[in-house]
Amino acid sequence: MGRFDHESNLPGLQKLGRLQSSTGARPVKGAHMRLWQKFIRALDWISRVKTFVELLVSLGLGAVFNTLLIASIPSIWRTPIWLLSSAAILSLIAWGIPWLIHRKATEDQAKTDSPEKTWCEVMVEEDAKRTSERIAILSVEPQPHYGESEPYIDFRITLINATVFRIETSKIEGQTYYGRTPLMQSPNLFDVKRTNSPSSLYHGEKTTLVVQQPLSSLTIDNLQGARGIVKLDFNRVSITFTVRDGMPGAPESFKWPIGDLIVATRN
Repeated sequence: MGRFDHESNLPGLQKLGRLQSSTGARPVKGAHMRLWQKFIRALDWISRVKTFVELLVSLGLGAVFNTLLIASIPSIWRTPIWLLSSAAILSLIAWGIPWLIHRKATEDQAKTDSPEKTWCEVMVEEDAKRTSERIAILSVEPQPHYGESEPYIDFRITLINATVFRIETSKIEGQTYYGRTPLMQSPNLFDVKRTNSPSSLYHGEKTTLVVQQPLSSLTIDNLQGARGIVKLDFNRVSITFTVRDGMPGAPESFKWPIGDLIVATRN
């Protein structure tokens, strides 16, 4: 097969052009120009009619305004007041109403350019503001180890991730209190296998974390001798969660305060 060359079609196209001219067909460009001129004349006619209607309306409303004041003003001022009020009304119709229409169109365009957020975007925005509130404790199990050479108490905390994000435990920090007394050592964080590996949670998933608090002999004596609801104050202790998957609008990380953890309940 031979090579297809676009230049080989030029003679045929030129012949077609000459055929159109010889048969008396109007040039396409001229027809378009005449149609455009008719359109412009129609717009000009509509504009003149609109101006005439605006003038009549303004004169009529000015006459109404003049009639309302006829009893309280001298007759010499009635015609000037009528003309001035008509001019003011004409200005309002000619410029005020188009301005309001343009403003409304601008507001509608702004709404179109900024579409409403989807339910997913709303959830992400709400969770980003209240991330720490979306971690819910399901249960806490205290496990005292007072007889160890270095005594401590474990709190097995089962929690659920109610955020829309995938989160991962990072670290624990802060100071624990018994009453108003701060404990000497900071708590540690482990998973259920007692490793330091981070626990990853998708939306709706739950896991069990182990918060280990080293205790002094004095604190143990106080805990064992106390009555009622015996608890340790972890309100100044927080677990840092890292947000994974880079969801738009999500925070990079957040701190979750643990709160009070009950050691025992005694009568």
